[in-house]
Amino acid sequence: MVATTPAPAQATPLLILRGVQLQRQGRTILTGINLWLQPGEAVLIGGSNGAGKTSLLRLMAGLTPASGGEIWMQGEQGRLSRPRWRRQIGYTTHETLLYQHLTARQNLSLMAQLYYRSPGVIGSRVNEALRGAGLLLWADEPVQNLSRGMQQRLTLARIWMIPFSLLLLDEPLTALDSQGVDWFLRRLRQRPEGQSVVMTTPYPGMSWERLASVADRCLWLEAGRLRDALA
Repeated sequence: MVATTPAPAQATPLLILRGVQLQRQGRTILTGINLWLQPGEAVLIGGSNGAGKTSLLRLMAGLTPASGGEIWMQGEQGRLSRPRWRRQIGYTTHETLLYQHLTARQNLSLMAQLYYRSPGVIGSRVNEALRGAGLLLWADEPVQNLSRGMQQRLTLARIWMIPFSLLLLDEPLTALDSQGVDWFLRRLRQRPEGQSVVMTTPYPGMSWERLASVADRCLWLEAGRLRDALA
């Protein structure tokens, strides 16, 4: 059975991928991808290295154009790279992509300034994000002085600071210790109402088990195709 059965007619999915293909340099990376994502839904996608998980998230983030198929966002068909859709989508890779020479606070401030104008709101959002991630004591430390696990917390705090409609998290538990994992799972459960999340992780492993415990659906990507997975 395919896990991507369409949602009931009365529900309007946030995102629909129908028969989506992705080809690069003559190689098929994704084929026949069908996914209906409801508002507020958390979906976990597992797969081995090279299965196409990151490619799928990049496509959903509007960073990589599809080679074929249909993509719908909030009931409208088009490209996910549309500016008004891109502003609703938050995406993290398994790399932090932080500015290493800037402080934790400065990294968050740069992100907040893209979405908020008021200095007071920016400062409040940044402090709230640092506090929630347990990083207030290191707020003014250059990122290069932080451990990899702390940098991962900062990366996740940065994306959660903005009320995106859709979060795309590529291997979000990378480098997190047990306390960091607990914080992430707690934050995921407390996300704003209606915020959808798609996460990826290798399988098998502890990260799969922990993320599956908070996911509404678990899918499996293999040879470029998406199907049901047992949690």
